[in-house]
Amino acid sequence: MKSFLAVNEEKNHNLILDPAYRWRSMRRGDLCIHFFGDEAPVIEIADVLNEGKDANAEAAGAAARGRIGHFAAIFESYNFVLGVVDACRTIPLFYAAGENGFVAGNSAHEVRKALGLDAVDETSVLEGIMAGFVTGPYTLYEGLNQLQAGELFFWNKCEKTLTRNWYYKYESKPVAEFNVDQLTDELEAVLNRIMQRIVDHADGGPVLVPLSGGLDSRLILTKLVELGYDNLRSFSYGPPGNSEARAAKFVAETLGVPWEFVPTTHAATRRFYETEVRREYSVFGDGLCSIPNMQDLHPLLTLREQGRLPENTMLVNGQSGDFITGAHIPASLMISEPSIKDVISAVTEKHYSLWRSFMTRENLARVEVRIREVAGMEDEKETKLERDQATALYEMWEHHERQSKFVVHGQRVYDFLGHDWHLPLWDFDLMSFFENVPTEWKYQRALYRRLLDRWNFKGLFADFHPKIWGWNWPAICFILPLSWFGKAVMGARRRDALICYGHYFGRIGNHYAPAGFGKFLKHARDMRNPNALYAALWLDERGVMKFPL
Repeated sequence: MKSFLAVNEEKNHNLILDPAYRWRSMRRGDLCIHFFGDEAPVIEIADVLNEGKDANAEAAGAAARGRIGHFAAIFESYNFVLGVVDACRTIPLFYAAGENGFVAGNSAHEVRKALGLDAVDETSVLEGIMAGFVTGPYTLYEGLNQLQAGELFFWNKCEKTLTRNWYYKYESKPVAEFNVDQLTDELEAVLNRIMQRIVDHADGGPVLVPLSGGLDSRLILTKLVELGYDNLRSFSYGPPGNSEARAAKFVAETLGVPWEFVPTTHAATRRFYETEVRREYSVFGDGLCSIPNMQDLHPLLTLREQGRLPENTMLVNGQSGDFITGAHIPASLMISEPSIKDVISAVTEKHYSLWRSFMTRENLARVEVRIREVAGMEDEKETKLERDQATALYEMWEHHERQSKFVVHGQRVYDFLGHDWHLPLWDFDLMSFFENVPTEWKYQRALYRRLLDRWNFKGLFADFHPKIWGWNWPAICFILPLSWFGKAVMGARRRDALICYGHYFGRIGNHYAPAGFGKFLKHARDMRNPNALYAALWLDERGVMKFPL
């Protein structure tokens, strides 16, 4: 992947655009614009900037606020460079300012090389192994920064100063008075608007929906069918015979949508991990800030090799729908008067626990400092909070960190393969709606489930509750008796320690294969899930941590 300098090569600033990321360039009034994603919000921002007399970070934030669409853009005039990502950071943007000047671009690796940034950020590496991603504006290297969801940078060419500004933060502000029937109606209207935008954007072209056994991809597929979109296909993947794929097949057949299954095995996953294309994607998709989220990569390449993935296919998945609709609110915060410490504990227990051995008092203290910093909770006092305040703090952190840094980063697979994509459940319209939903109706997705059960399209919601097993046949025939018998004989703790070795044969067990079965056995009781393994392999490949696998 060869990079090039865009716009100019002045000593005080450079814009580096790697053509592998397929950004486009255009002029709009006095601005030269480089962008990727939806064009409409980029043009809207440019027009506001062109109309204004004085351009600064605040004016740029006002221009970006409320824009609907997935985008990242760099705007340049004679006196400033402005970089903006959307409210979800669906497309990353990187920058650095130092003695060697200012550099911004779409490739973290190329921006780093341009300024010779070689000092490793040790706290970021610790986050990488414990969580699988780096929080805040940081990356694995000191001085190399990333724009966060809802953030922009403003480089003043004349003064040679850099300003960062939040134009949007996901902050829940539940309404005090509401009618649940009206809320349900409003949610339905929002989802219908979002899905109609996708239909309009697809414009009759082929649409492929990755279909799981869960609610979100099911909602997307059924809405597209309800809206009459007929150039539609779905697919699932995983070990042959897994329960999630069986549920997905039933959904597709009920809707009359063609469905394909791509089997993934331990042997095939391990072979793929050693390929050059996987290594290329790892550089393309990590941004030096996250495990390369590549769960769709091998299945889609398989479909392409078999001639079953047309180049003009648009992919539409349900990523982050579970978060935005309330499924991630911790039960530990649904109490009276939780504290800031409770919020931090909820974050660390869920998101910094890939490796149990790294959850030491010293490491947790180090990451707590960063959590407090990036979430604006630097006050050392253990302030008591209202329940809504605590859940809002937690959701704001997860929105701007794990969801935007790791989960949504999976869209890089589609970029790498050259496909258009859309994230309907990460739409600004839906985010704005759920910011105001009362906590009790957001918790455990209560309002979302209420709508789906009421709608119950073709009986696929209120009447369909598939059991998704973590184990595959025939492994489940061994695991279930062991679970019942082991608890009675050994106790729950020892039973759970023994069962963790069975994860290798679970629904996502093939993702342990890159390290081999022997290394899995060595670390099985230490790893929370396959992301632990991928984090160790990623940091080792980048040369910033040698993990003793």
